[in-house]
Amino acid sequence: MSSFCLVFDYVSIYVCMYIFLQSRELLKTFLIPSKTFITFMMTLEDHYVKDNPFHNSMHAADVTQSTHVLLNTPALESVFTPLEIMAALFAATIHDVDHPGLTNQFLINSSKYTFLN
Repeated sequence: MSSFCLVFDYVSIYVCMYIFLQSRELLKTFLIPSKTFITFMMTLEDHYVKDNPFHNSMHAADVTQSTHVLLNTPALESVFTPLEIMAALFAATIHDVDHPGLTNQFLINSSKYTFLN
């Protein structure tokens, strides 16, 4: 992971996303105020389960960075629209929010969580 995403010995989702969206001018394109974006991302980061050994905010930042790098490859440089790039980066960022760190089968068997059929 790039050093510019490291903050206080952990990887910050909102720092990574802010850098990626600023470098692509996506906040400007979609008229998203920086303060609103940062507040949203800090709230999002708070919803990652901190004691989850894998599906935590560091994993989300890693997936987000990987997505950003993939989207920067020459083969994909002009394939996606700004909206598709924004969607891919947000999907990478939020994909494990509130993940309890348990398998689906365990959750179904324990009846701890309700699933829609």
